[in-house]
Amino acid sequence: MFSIIRQQFRCNNNPSSKQFQSAVKKILLHMELKEDSSGNCISLSNINILYFTFLLNLITTINKTVNKGK
Repeated sequence: MFSIIRQQFRCNNNPSSKQFQSAVKKILLHMELKEDSSGNCISLSNINILYFTFLLNLITTINKTVNKGK
């Protein structure tokens, strides 16, 4: 990644912190948006990490507990 950052500045050997930060953000964004279909990993875009039903049950339980005290 260091070599990619250096390529961003071409002849500038001493970039400011703002320029360096901007280059890192640009590279990370580009790497994140790049689709790699040649890998051996499964895409996580269709896998649910948090389940909404659990959250609904938790909220319902909390509401029942709070309403009992009234």
